[in-house]
Amino acid sequence: MDVREAGGRGLGRLARTGGIEGVVRDSLGLPLQGVRVGVVGSNQEVYSNSDGRYSITELPEGRYRVRFVDERLEVMGYVSDPLERDVVPGEMSWLEYVTPSSGDVLFEACRGEVVADNLVRLAGVVVDEKGQGVPLATVRVGYTRFRLPTGTILQDQSWMEITTTREGFFKFCGVPPNTRLTVDASLGEFMSEQAILDIPDHETGRLLTIRLFGGTRPSGVM
Repeated sequence: MDVREAGGRGLGRLARTGGIEGVVRDSLGLPLQGVRVGVVGSNQEVYSNSDGRYSITELPEGRYRVRFVDERLEVMGYVSDPLERDVVPGEMSWLEYVTPSSGDVLFEACRGEVVADNLVRLAGVVVDEKGQGVPLATVRVGYTRFRLPTGTILQDQSWMEITTTREGFFKFCGVPPNTRLTVDASLGEFMSEQAILDIPDHETGRLLTIRLFGGTRPSGVM
């Protein structure tokens, strides 16, 4: 997460209140739409628009705690701490917020879990055709390992599976890097297309969105 503050926009000398405005960007610097921005202890809450901009107006003078909530990250266990910003009458204070990288989200998702140094993380969300999280779906990760006992090459087929939370979230806090991974999800007659990943060992891991469809209709994994 990155925070940038700058001078604010003037509202005129007669203005008795001020406000907070700014822009929300992703970790690559692109504008991010749909992030909920609000003042802690107040019912004032807005969403960033297609340009990533937001504006909270008519705030009396004082110091405020501003919270940024990206629901796409919240379901993965990442919620940033509120940020403090001073408001003075007649001025819109500027506050720019940059969401965390996927590595930060993965680290937070697996906080408290024991992750071996030679393993990486895999996490994400299972959604339906409308993009809503799917609870109690089964997510399965399969991979092949090679052994060389007495000069003979043998293949070990291994797999892990987990059930999504009520928000559709899943996480595997220890999968092998530099290995062909297959990932799929299912819930009753609903199933996803199989995704194929290979996560390099220099990465923290990978975030994945898996889409379920009913019947035999093909699906996509992003």
